[in-house]
Amino acid sequence: MIRFLFVFSFITHISLAVSPVEIQTMRTLFYAAAEDSDSSTVLFEQLSSINTDSAAILLGYKGMSMLLEAKHSWNVYTKFSYFNKGTSLLDVAISKDLANRELRFFRYTVQDNAPSFLGYNKNLVADKAIILEELDKESDTDLKLKIKEYFKLK
Repeated sequence: MIRFLFVFSFITHISLAVSPVEIQTMRTLFYAAAEDSDSSTVLFEQLSSINTDSAAILLGYKGMSMLLEAKHSWNVYTKFSYFNKGTSLLDVAISKDLANRELRFFRYTVQDNAPSFLGYNKNLVADKAIILEELDKESDTDLKLKIKEYFKLK
């Protein structure tokens, strides 16, 4: 319940201008939702008001929340529907902010883990190059750590 209230209070204050603190909070909520289907559902519902006019990072998180719903769903049709909607939103978010390392990292991890029969794997090489390009100069230390952990870098 406390997690729900925290998510609700944070998401209701999201605007078009997203501060680094808000991004860090959103990231924390996202990674918690990745492991817990109830938190995933709350995150998904709270991001429902985000649309294509929103900041690219918020749109990316909405796409990822749909992908988490796909992950936690048992129905194959629901999984596929959420997957398609989530990847579409993620691609739109990246098209709005091509240089955003976090969005590229999201897409890379999805494409790296998606079954090949879904055909969502065409950006792996380009995204990895952008993600790792001058990674040591990344000012967001949390994002840098998550990337290094994923790629098993020192």
